[in-house]
Amino acid sequence: MPDEVVPLTAAIRFSYETDAAGALVLVDAFFVQITTLGPEDLDEDLAPFTGFWYELRDVDGNVLWRHVAAHPLRGTVETHGIDDAGNSVLARLDDDVNAPVASVAVPSLDGADSVALMGAPADESDGVAVELLVHRFEIFVV
Repeated sequence: MPDEVVPLTAAIRFSYETDAAGALVLVDAFFVQITTLGPEDLDEDLAPFTGFWYELRDVDGNVLWRHVAAHPLRGTVETHGIDDAGNSVLARLDDDVNAPVASVAVPSLDGADSVALMGAPADESDGVAVELLVHRFEIFVV
């Protein structure tokens, strides 16, 4: 079987931290090459949404590209194990790392104007997703 060529695309990786009030703050951005991922749609019939995703938007706020991911700021980690009866169990434990950071990579697309991080606020981990942070994308593209 021949080796499959995985297409790469120019992208920017953004890194964020949370401030003392729990708000996301952009702290770093740099160019990377990533494997091309197609955009993911959200079924509007399922709104209001929970979870976490990030998206590229054009100057009018239209979504050009979206990626659904694990929420990086929930304060818990998911664990898997086996109970005494041999059943598989899933549990959430407090994240003792205490490093409220996030990193996302978005493709450099024509017409992209802003990056939006969407998810439940850190203090409402099961709440409805809102805009956690929106910032300009185009200033990083040369």
